[in-house]
Amino acid sequence: MASGASGLSIKGRNKSKKKDTLIAAHMTPGDKQILRDHYNSLPPKDKPREAKRLNKMYNKYGMHFGA
Repeated sequence: MASGASGLSIKGRNKSKKKDTLIAAHMTPGDKQILRDHYNSLPPKDKPREAKRLNKMYNKYGMHFGA
């Protein structure tokens, strides 16, 4: 049984050397503004948890959200 269109493969065969995850090379100013607007629209009790999540995901793009 070989790998098919479903992306499944037999253990030990057809191992890909690169990851299947695609990461954007940059964020546009509009993308950053959408994230800031999302964070600012949250109720105060939800902001600390969401700030940690957003910082983890978007720190590599130079963004920081208050925690």
